[in-house]
Amino acid sequence: MRKLILILALAGSHASFSQTIKDAHFWTGVGLEMEVIKNLTAGFETQVRLNDNMSSFNRAYAEFTADYEIIKGLNVAAIYRYARKQSDYFFNANRLALDVSYRYKLDFGLAFKTRARFQHGFDRLSEVNGIYPDRKNVYRQSFKISYKNKDFKLISPYIGAEIFHSIQPINSNAGFLDTYRFKAGVNIDLPKRQSLKVFYTFEHENRSKDNRSFIYGIQYNYEFKSLYKKMKKAKKELAK
Repeated sequence: MRKLILILALAGSHASFSQTIKDAHFWTGVGLEMEVIKNLTAGFETQVRLNDNMSSFNRAYAEFTADYEIIKGLNVAAIYRYARKQSDYFFNANRLALDVSYRYKLDFGLAFKTRARFQHGFDRLSEVNGIYPDRKNVYRQSFKISYKNKDFKLISPYIGAEIFHSIQPINSNAGFLDTYRFKAGVNIDLPKRQSLKVFYTFEHENRSKDNRSFIYGIQYNYEFKSLYKKMKKAKKELAK
């Protein structure tokens, strides 16, 4: 009997292992932002993602963000993303998200940031030819610790983690965690409000198959001069 149990356990573990899918991804993109009015920042990001060991197109998206700082360190943001994805065919995807984040400076140049996000994904707004919109609601919580040396601000490393929980429809394969990620990277400060982010992410998705992704990425970011400060300066010049 014990031998039978052992054989079944080994067979089960082998079956589970055979369902594991590992893949290397590459993400690259551009991010832009500008302070529009006091404490309100508008952002745009576009990104292309490759999968199948960085050999095939997976998706591209354009994302628009409005981020408002309520008090120092506490922000809320509204986000819309349009994506073009490929699975067995190309299809469109839309996503609305609401963020609440808090950043707190620690000692020795360290800073801690956590973000709560509720996102609603959908492929269309209404029924088309008897096909109803594919909708998905997800709650995400992320944590990040970054470091910046006051005497050497060129490079700022960080580590972080993020968890995903499917609200509707519920992923019966996942339990509480639909997906989790571990992240590490560096932000490189460049001249004239430019920066570069180089990062690595390990992602584990609980689906009907066990998906594990190893994500490498690089993103260029540019911060425009504050429109709010420009207008404020212009008013001062007119008042002279």
